[in-house]
Amino acid sequence: MNENITYIFQGTNYMDLTLYQYGRETCAPLLSCGPAAHNHYLLHYILDGKGLFTIGTDHSYSLHAGQAFLICPKSITTYTADKADPWTYIWIEFDGLKVPPFLSDAGLGLQHPIYAPTDPAGSANWNHLCSKCLTAMTIPSAFWAVCTGSWRL
Repeated sequence: MNENITYIFQGTNYMDLTLYQYGRETCAPLLSCGPAAHNHYLLHYILDGKGLFTIGTDHSYSLHAGQAFLICPKSITTYTADKADPWTYIWIEFDGLKVPPFLSDAGLGLQHPIYAPTDPAGSANWNHLCSKCLTAMTIPSAFWAVCTGSWRL
């Protein structure tokens, strides 16, 4: 069974960083999204399970809990939950003038769409931040914290 919770930011439109929506999804086995192109950036952080993320037809990444994948605007992507261990992830849709430098500082972009903490403390900090964002509904301030420093964990 698939479970999806989505929150939409109402009336926010900033030039530097605009947050559009975010949510959490527990996917059914083999649930697939795409192929599709999106108008904005989407960042998915995997809380549990595993799946496959594909850009175009020639770049595929097998991912698991503790990793994140970035979808860049206009890129054709597909992501599919594993059959035996489908993923649960949180995601956020965003865009703005400052997004490319934020992502570059984090080592993310079209050529490097996968984030994986380099140490267990980084992974624990990411999990804590993501949990706080979802439970306290403080995603705008928490997302700014991620963009301005927590990415470097």
